[in-house]
Amino acid sequence: MNSLHLHSHHSHHVAEARHHESVITPPNTLILAGIQGSGKGTQGKMLQKDFEYAGFDMGAQLRKIAAQETELGQLVREAQKTGALVSQETVMRIVQEFTLQRDSVSRVMFDGIPRTLKQKHALDQTLTEVGRGDAKLLHIAVSDITARKNIAYRAKVEGRADDAKPEVVEKRIRTFYEETVPVIDEFRRQGRLIHVDGDTGLDPTRAHPDEVHESIQAVYARVQQVLSGSLQDESIAIPA
Repeated sequence: MNSLHLHSHHSHHVAEARHHESVITPPNTLILAGIQGSGKGTQGKMLQKDFEYAGFDMGAQLRKIAAQETELGQLVREAQKTGALVSQETVMRIVQEFTLQRDSVSRVMFDGIPRTLKQKHALDQTLTEVGRGDAKLLHIAVSDITARKNIAYRAKVEGRADDAKPEVVEKRIRTFYEETVPVIDEFRRQGRLIHVDGDTGLDPTRAHPDEVHESIQAVYARVQQVLSGSLQDESIAIPA
């Protein structure tokens, strides 16, 4: 979708999403998934604000811990430098603390976990124990090309050093297909997957900031439509 098409349809998408806001009943427990650079973190923040989700952003949690001079901080820093995944034990220690601090009726959103089937099974067990066994996964899907462009834009705007290293970025993309796509597929088989096409076709590295903002809002309007049931966004096959 080019920027002109995006501009012409943005107001319509937002109006439709607002029309259906009153009937949106998002899951109490929502898990965000998407390739690096899919924009899922940004979409998650808007959902948190509009629907009062308590957000657990694994990436933000890990960056916070990495800044600490502790044994756990050292482990996280080493993983970030190479693009490797943090150990299962470390991840579940962090998640468990967050989950147990909240009751089972408040809305909770996870971003960045689970990234592997092993993590999914451990998270499923933890959530079931606290009355959240019906968690749904919201997959924001974009192409690899779009992901790389978004990461390059993020590196420029946010100054994140790990986003500026091509070898780390490529390892993250490979890891997504090898480790996280099977997680998405399992949620699909279980009937717990909500799929949204997050690819607007806009190159943020060449676009005006207003166009970038509108593309984000257009995807968010689609997310709201899917959650409200006013738009059926069929799950697509994800290449291995």
